[in-house]
Parts: sequence; structure tokens; C-alpha cells
Amino acid sequence: MGFETELEVTTAQVASIVEEMGTVVGQVARLKEEYTRLGNEVSSLSAVIKTLVQTVEEWQEGWKGVKGLLRSLETVAEEVNAIAETTFAVLNTVDQTLGQVDKVLQNIIGIADRTRLVAINASIEAARAGVHGQAFGVVARAVQDLANQSTQVVKDASQVLGTFTRDIRQTLLQLTKRQKDASSLVRGVFSRVEHEFETQRERVLHIAEEARRAQESFASYFHQTRAHLDQWEETVQNLESASALLRKVNEAVSARFGDFSLRYNNFSGVFQHGQIQELLEALQELAASLEIRSMSPANHKQALERFLHRFPVVEAMYTTRTDGEFVVSIPPAGLANAKVRPWWQEAVAGKVYLSSPYVSAITRRLCVTIALPILSDTGQPVGVLGVDLSAREYP
Repeated sequence: MGFETELEVTTAQVASIVEEMGTVVGQVARLKEEYTRLGNEVSSLSAVIKTLVQTVEEWQEGWKGVKGLLRSLETVAEEVNAIAETTFAVLNTVDQTLGQVDKVLQNIIGIADRTRLVAINASIEAARAGVHGQAFGVVARAVQDLANQSTQVVKDASQVLGTFTRDIRQTLLQLTKRQKDASSLVRGVFSRVEHEFETQRERVLHIAEEARRAQESFASYFHQTRAHLDQWEETVQNLESASALLRKVNEAVSARFGDFSLRYNNFSGVFQHGQIQELLEALQELAASLEIRSMSPANHKQALERFLHRFPVVEAMYTTRTDGEFVVSIPPAGLANAKVRPWWQEAVAGKVYLSSPYVSAITRRLCVTIALPILSDTGQPVGVLGVDLSAREYP
């Protein structure tokens, strides 16, 4: 039975390899599609970066205009400052002139006071002269009245002039303060705006330059990867050809020796029903355990080793994920992927599988396989638990 056994195992392995090759071919095809879409995105990215660089250049031109306006504003502020200085000088001159006028008015008041005193003395002398001094007394009184009126007029004028002088001085103080505040404000605003614009300009230029370099690097990597992808595509074509050839060889071998498994149908009753039922219940309990449902290789290894020690009739034990990849296999699996095996296909669909006797790809001895799904909390299959029972233990 050695040649037929090896042939059946090899046929199963070839079918698994063909399945893996088909998976790789599909993945490369999807990769090519994704890469084509990525190429379109790269083209769009290049256009966006070019637009960004152009926008930055236009922004720089606009900044030059804004900077010119700020310079004009500073010039106007300086002109306003010059006008304020001139006005200040004029008002200061007026203040000095008013001071001189006030002195003149004070002199006039002094002259009027002396004139009034002279008029009083003249009136006294006219009274002493009696009838002969009456005419002179009239003149003296008229002069006295005129002196009084002059004094009053000058005092009124001096009062008005004093008020005007105070107003001018107050205006000078306010004008000086506001002129200084306005000048400082304009200079401060211009300095801050210029600094902020310059900072933002440098940041934008830096971002644009980084974007340009990134785009160039990305484009270079993209072209290099595209060249590798073209090489992969050629390799995949060769792989497809080899896969097709292997598939034909496998079909031919299966057709030639298709009756091989029929030779072992008489082993369907090699196990007693009670033995199978006991194992099945133990397997169902194991598949529902947290260790197995965790899909952790370390947990699976410990759980499977305990089960093998408990049931010596089990010669191989394994778990897989829903993509056919083995999580743990004791001893190591002879297949790259379990997706092509009927036991896996049945179990991953949520069914319990019990095979007729066949040759194990792991031990290369006659065995029976039991496989059942590993279910999640929601009842969905997350993997497969399988065992090979050694038929040689039973006559």
C-alpha cells in the first residue's frame, strides 16, 4: 500500500498548492488594481501640489502689495505726525503771544489805575479852587470815569484772554499726548503685521517646499514599485501557467487512481458507535471552551496536548482559522492550507464532519477524520477543530 498511500497524500498536497497559487494570483491581481488607483491618486496629488506652489507664488506677490500699502500707511502716519508737530509749534507760539498780550493788558491796567489816581487828585484840587476850579473838576471826573471804564474793559479782556490761554494749553497737552499715542500705535501695528505676515510667509513656503519634495520622492518610489509590479505580473503569469499544469496533472492522477479510496470503504465500521460518540462529545466540549475560542496558538497547543494525552486513539489534532490557515497542528500538518479538504469545508460551514477511512497527510497512515466548527459568542464560525483517529488501533 506504500505507493498508493504516497500518491493519495501527494495528490492532496498538490490540490492544496494549486489552491494557494490561485490565492496568490488573486492577491496580485487585486494589488495591481489598487496600485492603478494609487497611480491616479498620485497624479491628483501632483496636480494639487502644483496648485499649492502656484498659490504660494501668487500669495507672495499679494504680500508685496500688502507690504507696499503698509509702507504707505507708515508714510501717511509720519506726515500726520509732521503736521501735528507744526500745529504744536504754532499753538505754542500763540500761547507765548497771548502771554505777551496779557503783560500789555496788565500794563494798561496799571496806567489806568495811575490815571484814576491823578483824576482823583485833580478833583480834590478843583474843589479847593471853588468856583474857579469847577470846569477843571468836570474834566477830572471825566478822566476818572474813563480810567475806570478802561480798567474794567482791560480786566474783562484779560479774563477772556486767560480762559483762551488755558484752553490752548490744554489743547497742546492733549494734542501732544494723542500725537505720541497715534505714532506709537501706527508703528506698533505696522511692526506686528509685518512680522506676522513674514512668519506666515516663511511657514507657507516651508510647507510648499516640503510638499514638493514629498511629491517628487513619492513619484520616484511609485515608478520603482510599478517596475517591480510589472516583474511580479510576469511571474504571476508563469505561476498561473504552472498552476494550470499542476491542476491538469492532479486531475489526471485523481482519475487514474480515483478508485483508491474505495478500497477502504470496508473500514467505515472499524470504530464502534460508542467510541465515536464519546470522542465527538469531548471534541464539542473542547471546541466550546474559552481556550479554543480565543484562537490563541499558545492556548490551542496546551488544550490539544491535553486532549491527545486523554485519548491515545487520536494520532493527530489541529485547528485552523476561517481562511484555512493552521493555528496549531500536532504533529505538523503536511498541507500548506486546509481549504481544499472536505473536512474543513464542511466544518467551516457550521457542520460536523465524519469521514470514511483515508490516508492522513500528516501521519501517512490510514485514519478517520472528525472535524467541527469553533463558534464565536454570536454563533458564527471562527475556526475549525479536527482530529485524525488511528485506524490501526482497531482490527
